[in-house]
Amino acid sequence: MPKLLPNLRQTLIEKAIELSRTGGLSGLKLRDLARECDIALGTLYNYYPTKDSLVLDVVQQFWQNCFHQKTFPEGNVLVKLDWLYAMMKQSIDEFSAEFLHAASGLSPAALEEAKTRELRAQTHLTRQLAMALQTSFPDETEEQLNERAAFLFTSLLGCLENRGYQYSSLRRWLEASLSHPSK
Repeated sequence: MPKLLPNLRQTLIEKAIELSRTGGLSGLKLRDLARECDIALGTLYNYYPTKDSLVLDVVQQFWQNCFHQKTFPEGNVLVKLDWLYAMMKQSIDEFSAEFLHAASGLSPAALEEAKTRELRAQTHLTRQLAMALQTSFPDETEEQLNERAAFLFTSLLGCLENRGYQYSSLRRWLEASLSHPSK
């Protein structure tokens, strides 16, 4: 019977994040991870039968650490948007090379799963933005607020991916829009 260790899955994820800070996820070796966690390689495979499955959980945990365990600061939507942009930029700057490179090596099925998990995280952040917009647009329906929030989130991603415009331009536009909301 395999040896079951409490919270081993979480320990594996955390240790994989730690190891990837130096060698990147693409350079992460399951054998090294097992050694670092003081378990047999077979035990690791009981939890993660493939490196893809581990990488998916590591990336998901990384983004959860960045956003899900934190709450938007108090203030208007601009304060919240500034915070979200700063958090996203910091997170992407911290791990972009390692995670993006690792994602390119995932199997097609794992890439689909990664997209699904990413969509869940984006939906969570978009809902947070919609709630923040409610004070600036109190007469709008939930659907309208969700549309505005989705637009803002997509625009933030565009700024982060450097699609030809800067966050400061988006912020100025939003500031003007909030000062003179359309009826």
